[in-house]
Amino acid sequence: EVYQKLTGTEKEDATSEEVFTLLLEKKASSQYIYQESDFVRAIRNGWVVEIQEAAAITNPAVLTGLNKILNMAEMTAEGMLLPDNSRLKRHPESIVILTTNVNYEGCRLLNQSVLDRMSLIYDMDMPPRNDLLKRVKARTGFEDDAVLTKMMRVIDLIEEQMRNSGINGTCGPRALNDWVRSVMIT
Repeated sequence: EVYQKLTGTEKEDATSEEVFTLLLEKKASSQYIYQESDFVRAIRNGWVVEIQEAAAITNPAVLTGLNKILNMAEMTAEGMLLPDNSRLKRHPESIVILTTNVNYEGCRLLNQSVLDRMSLIYDMDMPPRNDLLKRVKARTGFEDDAVLTKMMRVIDLIEEQMRNSGINGTCGPRALNDWVRSVMIT
């Protein structure tokens, strides 16, 4: 059947070697365009790149590739083979930032082999109230400090109630930004 699909001709006695040869010929004549991703360009050019929710990567092949990219010595020496047969070598100034929400439902810890290749691991808590107030103002343009302070307190109370009641979810800075925008509209 494969021989017929490849050639359009039925051949009952087609061998696996014949079919394999046809597959190789098809592959050699196939046209594809390799499109370099922003991630590859960042590694090559010394840019900063972020991988969000890195703990969600479960495919072993992806983790192996990520580990190779994070291993600076290996990536600057031999590089990584790309689909277009070129080699990706890591620029010494490239920075890879992995982010994840380890305390959220469904999230898990980062793979130990990935963590082992990190030169810095930084756990971030909620920003101080003054910083959060500045961020909300900058994002929304809302300037009423008294109203923002009350809204931030309500967000804190909701978050605390959810935690104490065992309710899965979050009510944090994004919820506050959305609420402020709604107040501005209504």
